[in-house]
Amino acid sequence: MNTYIFAESKVSSTQTLILRSGQAYEGQVQGVRDDHLIFIRPSAGGQAEYTFTPDEVERIDFRTAAVKTNAAQLLAAGRADEALPLLQVIYEQQAPYLAFIPEPDRAYFLKLVVAAREAEEPYLSVGVAKTLLPYIQDETVRDQLESLILLGYYQLPLRDDTRQLALEWIMNHPRYGTSALGSYILARLDLDDGQHEAALLTALEPITFSSQYPMAYLQHCYAVAILAADALDDETEARALAVEMAARHLPWPTDDGLDNHKPLYKKLLQPPPPPDKTGLTSEAK
Repeated sequence: MNTYIFAESKVSSTQTLILRSGQAYEGQVQGVRDDHLIFIRPSAGGQAEYTFTPDEVERIDFRTAAVKTNAAQLLAAGRADEALPLLQVIYEQQAPYLAFIPEPDRAYFLKLVVAAREAEEPYLSVGVAKTLLPYIQDETVRDQLESLILLGYYQLPLRDDTRQLALEWIMNHPRYGTSALGSYILARLDLDDGQHEAALLTALEPITFSSQYPMAYLQHCYAVAILAADALDDETEARALAVEMAARHLPWPTDDGLDNHKPLYKKLLQPPPPPDKTGLTSEAK
């Protein structure tokens, strides 16, 4: 059975609405009208329609525990592409009601944004992240969503928009912060466009101002700087960066196609061949 269809079959058509007053009702959510939740409950004569404001609703139990458990097992096994349709079914059921569910339930869909990126579905990843962002107050989750939006844009054919977003990201984050993502994306765009000097300078900035404290995407900046220096035939700079990267115990990144360049990194970590009597290395000859 198709995973998406299987997930749909496991999602209940009945929900439990819990109000802030403590009352709970069984029924079905039927959409939103004029910012009011529409909820259908069985009655003696058939069905009755009720409406509630976000302030009246504590949460909605969509009864998706079994599907969430299955998705969690797949994600833990590194099978994001298989978990993705399960997460999509849950999201599509609940997305119209983001204003009526508690923030932890909204933040759950960060898993969908990450899984979509890992499954190379950037349109889905960016779309869900942008939808969630206005409903999230937690700064840590917001920062994760904003980072995933920028990463998703890099995977899309939107170079100018990605560059502008990266510049805004850099402006809105401290130079000595916990992430170098904006600089990485900006440098990577320059590297992809053959602007190797610009890529090197941009990638070196967070490296220069980094400290002993962890900084996300610093290894990506090292990788871009090494590739840019190599493209500029500056083996001395490339080798020095590779050695420094290894000394800081930063792993070579494997996403965004950078894993294809790991052989160069390994080569640069090897001692250079000794010069012969002419003063030239065997590589130079």
